[in-house]
Amino acid sequence: MKTHVSTRLALAGTLALFTHTTFAQTGQTPCTPGTALSFNGAGDYVQIPGFCANAPSTEVTVEFWQKVSAVRAQSTFCQDDAGRGGFDPSNVFNAHVPSGDNGGTVYWDFGDIENGGRLGYLPPVSLVGTWQHFALEASQSGNFMRIYRNGVLEAEQAGMTPYRGGNFDLHIGGEIYFNIPFGGLIDEFRIWNVARSQSQIQANMKRSLTSPQSGLVAYWRFDEGAGALAGDSSGQGQNANLFGPSWVTSTAPFALPSAPHLSITGSNSAVVLSWPSAQACFGLQQSSFLDTAWVNVTNPPAPVGD
Repeated sequence: MKTHVSTRLALAGTLALFTHTTFAQTGQTPCTPGTALSFNGAGDYVQIPGFCANAPSTEVTVEFWQKVSAVRAQSTFCQDDAGRGGFDPSNVFNAHVPSGDNGGTVYWDFGDIENGGRLGYLPPVSLVGTWQHFALEASQSGNFMRIYRNGVLEAEQAGMTPYRGGNFDLHIGGEIYFNIPFGGLIDEFRIWNVARSQSQIQANMKRSLTSPQSGLVAYWRFDEGAGALAGDSSGQGQNANLFGPSWVTSTAPFALPSAPHLSITGSNSAVVLSWPSAQACFGLQQSSFLDTAWVNVTNPPAPVGD
């Protein structure tokens, strides 16, 4: 629907006129979560065939939302050790979030975990039963490994080791070789070939992304809601096969910003319109519909005629 608006405003004693101003809705609402995957902790997993052959090797960020069911031995994601013929501690791509160690230590493994490729820490709060966003990073250029929880840096170390990868699969939701499947919900899983800044993580953790995105090499929204496939929204064709997990309505805390609005400044009969960043979340673009307008007059003028 489009609505035309013809309005006369007197701002700061100056008459400002705008007529037939229109705004449009694109139909995209990337701040609203759809569905997520529920893993039973007894063998459910998602398979991305051959992903590790082209996985990031020296610069990486892995982001996801999860709601874990219990503190125990489990992997949120890992390379398929069974498919590659066994575990090699010098070539690992894995995260235990959390593990069963020390009441819930989180481990982020990238490269050689016996020689600087493992970062572990005990979160300050329990992860069980609540949605948590994690961003796991390793950077050769920056010489670090980092773990962000809900956009806050909670663990880091100097040093990292490159990941060699190989022609084997990536699994989300459990490690088959060691039989440590994940129990709980997972949503919005992203892999980047860059170490993202804290501001970048915070700006996008509570909204879905559009494609393409520079550095985004895999992205599973898990919004299909049915079926045994999960599409890769990065545009890289890394589609996933589901073995057991069920589709559920996502309750991940995607936060809607303030309603989109126009900022109007009148000066010498000129009107300046600015459209805030909230448009990206609400899917609104200038030149289409305006449903309801509220005006906050900060400097009331004298009345003017219609």
